[in-house]
Parts: sequence; structure tokens; C-alpha cells
Amino acid sequence: MQKKMTYLEVARAVLESATAPLKAGQVWDIAVEKGLDKNLANANRQTVKTIYDRL
Repeated sequence: MQKKMTYLEVARAVLESATAPLKAGQVWDIAVEKGLDKNLANANRQTVKTIYDRL
């Protein structure tokens, strides 16, 4: 079982492998592609806004 992640940890995991700057929406799209959204401790309906706020 994987450790639950915060939005900031998800964003960091995506940005560490990014080769260019990303907007919050792009960070979320890549997180979903990688399946990181399944590891969120407290997912909500405003995911992009939450990531934007954390960054």
C-alpha cells in the first residue's frame, strides 16, 4: 500500500520530472496520467484550484 500524499507532494512529484514550467491544470493532468490522484489523502472537487493554491 502506498503512502497517502498531499497535493503539494503530488505537485512536487510531477514537477521534478517536468522539463518545462507547468500551469496548475497541466500539473493535475500529468498527475492523473501517472495515477498520482489515487494516492491523495483528501481529494476534492476543486483539484486544480487546490494545486494552484499550494504552489
